[in-house]
Amino acid sequence: MSFPLQAMPGIHNGLDALWHHHYQKAEKVFQELGEQGDAHAMYWLGNTYQLEGGMKRLDAGRILLKAARMGDPWAMDRLDPDNAFSFCSFWPCNSKWRDKALEGWKKLSKEGNGKATFALLLQKEDSYWYRFTKWLPGMGQQKLNKMAIKSYQQGYQGASIYLIIEIIIR
Repeated sequence: MSFPLQAMPGIHNGLDALWHHHYQKAEKVFQELGEQGDAHAMYWLGNTYQLEGGMKRLDAGRILLKAARMGDPWAMDRLDPDNAFSFCSFWPCNSKWRDKALEGWKKLSKEGNGKATFALLLQKEDSYWYRFTKWLPGMGQQKLNKMAIKSYQQGYQGASIYLIIEIIIR
């Protein structure tokens, strides 16, 4: 199977290659887009390095840091020490990235990015305020469910799983 690499490859070309475990092809696409200033491509380059393993895995944290500094909120989240999927076990992390990631997700959510809206929902679900108000009528869980529905309407299919689980639990 071949992957078309046009003169200006889109990030979807790299994601397709990554999905099919063609790491070198994905790396080439993400590297080219990252050099052109695409922070999200740089984020995916870091993930590709992590999946490739070996010495590249050690370099993944440096690339994610670069993506975070370029403004990618997903990379910022990966550098938050409170994130279970962070690189903090072998890369110095800082809790300031969480606040910056939240700012980035708020901006993307306003622009109609359903995944960012869902990311905000997950951050609110883990908050003290949510745990305190979740059982009060009109508070907590109802607000989160509205955010999940908005996220789904913005095109993020993963929100449907959250909503189905919420129905099953209740």
